[in-house]
Amino acid sequence: MIRIDSIWLATEPMDMRAGTETALARVVA
Repeated sequence: MIRIDSIWLATEPMDMRAGTETALARVVA
């Protein structure tokens, strides 16, 4: 999860970053 998150944050722009963090938060929760 962390690896995918790091790569995603590095690849996607800030706007997508917020969406990714939210999606990961839902998956983790």
